[in-house]
Amino acid sequence: MRKLLFLLGLLPFTLPLYSEYQPGVCGYTLEKGTQVYTEAFDRAIEFVKMNQIQGDIVEFGTLEGFTAIIFAQLMEKYKINHSLHLFDSFEGFPEITSAVDLNSYEVKDYQVWSSGAMSLAPSVPTLIQERIETIIPKDAIHIHKGFFSETFQKKTLKSKPAIVHIDCDLYQSAKEVLSKLFQYDLIQDGMILLFDDYNCGRANPKFGERRAFKEVMDENPDYSFSLFYYYGWHGAAMIIHQEEKG
Repeated sequence: MRKLLFLLGLLPFTLPLYSEYQPGVCGYTLEKGTQVYTEAFDRAIEFVKMNQIQGDIVEFGTLEGFTAIIFAQLMEKYKINHSLHLFDSFEGFPEITSAVDLNSYEVKDYQVWSSGAMSLAPSVPTLIQERIETIIPKDAIHIHKGFFSETFQKKTLKSKPAIVHIDCDLYQSAKEVLSKLFQYDLIQDGMILLFDDYNCGRANPKFGERRAFKEVMDENPDYSFSLFYYYGWHGAAMIIHQEEKG
């Protein structure tokens, strides 16, 4: 019955990995989390649609599919005829090797991010696929199971995405994803990068997605960015600009 209700969209994803006061994500109740992410993603999708920025929506860090389902619902709302790519190991965090992460608040002090944490049942990718198939066409859904080092290769994405949702938590994972986006020439003018954990680590620029983003932008001077908006207490949306070459 639980699976049937889920597939019908009557039973939303919840995250039993979190404590009772965190039945959603990022410390939100399910209702609050749905509101925060729906409003944030709606702004991003409306922006790329009205600016005629073509491309897929790509998510790095899917977990149980909470935000992926919201993306699918908005793709249907705005009639986005592109694909939704979901990258996740579904085996939890990778081995944490970066000194940046090992010294971060979430790893060293709070111990909420650790190797193998948030691992999921083998059935989860299939459940996500089946649920999203009730919203957007089956051939528009691409689930890439495995660690980013294995699944995100040069030819994995066939074209430049319009929106990339980076929910990698760790600095080392975010840095890898961002570096590959530039290395594989997957950046376009006006695309949006959504950072789920931009203000984690007390928003300290020495840690996490915030540090990874700054480093990669510094390494790619042909591009700049504008802060579009913050969402919730944790997230940030960036618009990428391609600079004119002299």
